[in-house]
Amino acid sequence: MLNRLVTFADWRKFKEELTAELSKLYQPRTAEGVQREYIRSNEACRMLQVSIGTLHNLRAKNILPFTKIGGVVYYKVEDIKYVLDKHKK
Repeated sequence: MLNRLVTFADWRKFKEELTAELSKLYQPRTAEGVQREYIRSNEACRMLQVSIGTLHNLRAKNILPFTKIGGVVYYKVEDIKYVLDKHKK
């Protein structure tokens, strides 16, 4: 087994590259690969990594804007990103 020394700079570069790649994969897309502007609750839960109950609480507290059409709730991807950035620590 070969041992290699990894510097903090190497680790940071790897982390940034991995984060960028995961961000690309995590974007909601249609079958044609086009990014959608609005997504449903299940996709919003995955993006935010929260349960459906927590998502409902975010709506109820007016933290996350939404649109409801015929009983289906839609969220703007841009709004989800804004909420994530706003609550970043």
